[in-house]
Amino acid sequence: MIFKHLFTPTLLTRVLVLSALLTACSSTPQVEPVKPLVLQDSPLNQVDALRETPPEPPTGRQDGKVKVLRPYKFIHPDVRTGYDDEPRHRHEGVKTYTNASIKSLGIGSRVAYAPLHTDPGLSAPGDAPMADGGKRSVLFIGDSHSTALFGATLISLIETQVPGAQVTAVASCGSSPDWWLDGNKATRCGFWRHNADGSEEKGLRGLTPQVDGLIRSVQPQTVIVALGANLIPQHKEDRILQTRALMERVTEANRQCFWIGPPDSRKFSQMQTDDVYVLLEELARDYDCRLIDSRSYTHYPRSGGDGLHYSGKEGESIAKSWAIQVFQDYLQDRLL
Repeated sequence: MIFKHLFTPTLLTRVLVLSALLTACSSTPQVEPVKPLVLQDSPLNQVDALRETPPEPPTGRQDGKVKVLRPYKFIHPDVRTGYDDEPRHRHEGVKTYTNASIKSLGIGSRVAYAPLHTDPGLSAPGDAPMADGGKRSVLFIGDSHSTALFGATLISLIETQVPGAQVTAVASCGSSPDWWLDGNKATRCGFWRHNADGSEEKGLRGLTPQVDGLIRSVQPQTVIVALGANLIPQHKEDRILQTRALMERVTEANRQCFWIGPPDSRKFSQMQTDDVYVLLEELARDYDCRLIDSRSYTHYPRSGGDGLHYSGKEGESIAKSWAIQVFQDYLQDRLL
């Protein structure tokens, strides 16, 4: 009689429901695997290749957890995504690449883009946590000088010589401050992106991201800007407006700011370069951003090269020395 009451239909139903709930709560959530980074010049970045599934990424163990290396994401034209630092479609207010921008890159209808996080357990890149536990989050943006040896040398020094430094660097050839304010500007002469996880994207073509999106994603304690050479041929009023706007943006929330001015060149006269430095010096004082005068570390060769970029044996030697001296004199002991 006792057993009969223990297993009434109502009680049995409750037991089954409770068991099902406990099973659901204890199950491991499924996470979509992250795929390997595909560079823009890779055959996998062709439209036909996208119809097939790329190979799974290699994995490595770090602190007892599996960490997926070198992720990638294909960005479709006019499709909403979860990345905060993608170029924006200004009128719709959604984060997309426009069809016109994709077409201007000359790589079909899709591009490969390197996200900032590799841990599949993390939420959207825009929710990146502030650096803590001794980590120093650094954002670096630059022009064509930074797509070459100067940029690579400087970033390597920061990552290897500054304890806890985690650097996200993006450099776009031909860029001036307005490119980073507006976003969506395509370069065809050099693009480099180095993420804090070590993944990279490098090639002749790329889309310059908005600085606002980069700041939201990286949450930097320090921002280093290496721009100025492309300001020299611009009208004075344009220089002032865009440089002031960018300096104001990167110094918000009391972020530490360094601005690396343009180096010496043969293409522009000393007077032209001086005019840009007068502006940079004034704005750097107004916004508490430390200006680094690259003219002190560079002297463009009398012959060879294009008169602007530091290439060839002699030019690369100067570019490397420039990066080392900037790091030693300004960054090594001053990064927050």
